[in-house]
Amino acid sequence: MHVTTARFLGVSQALWPFFAFASPLQRGSDEKSITKEQQEQIRDNYLALWGGDYTLSDKVLSSGVTLNIDRHPTANGSAPVIVNNSKEFMDFLKWSRTGWEKFAFKVVHWAADGHNIAIRWKLEAVMGEDYSAPTRAAADDHHCARGSTLKPGDHVTYNGTDFLVLNKCTGLVDEVNIAQDIMNLFHALGMTSVPV
Repeated sequence: MHVTTARFLGVSQALWPFFAFASPLQRGSDEKSITKEQQEQIRDNYLALWGGDYTLSDKVLSSGVTLNIDRHPTANGSAPVIVNNSKEFMDFLKWSRTGWEKFAFKVVHWAADGHNIAIRWKLEAVMGEDYSAPTRAAADDHHCARGSTLKPGDHVTYNGTDFLVLNKCTGLVDEVNIAQDIMNLFHALGMTSVPV
């Protein structure tokens, strides 16, 4: 019996390095590790997607991506934003870009931990011809000469933070959480009131 045990222990010790390396595969895990370079690429592709490069959609978003964001103002009060897949996300993204001549994001700060990426961004936008949001400006000498709304060519900037949760198997974005400095945006747009 001691010989059998000794042989088993000898074989186990000889194969220990193999089992140590093979164990992740034996668990059946398809989890994809993410390097810092990959996190940066995902960050850059995500912001480029918002900047108008729609060809990046399949390289950035999982098919079941969800969006968590505050209610958005409309002509009849605010409305929830409901996004539960990549088509709905792209529809919202395109709607958000409507009416802007320029719509680009600059990274202010960012941090990542594994499959989570946080991006503090600054939007640098230029009002276009067909921007239709209500932009009633405060009545002062500067606005009286050009009416009570922003005009095409006016620059608008504001900040926000997006927190991305990546799919652990594909590395694509599964969840987007957006916290915008929305009151600063309303101020930049010249709004004096917002229906809620």
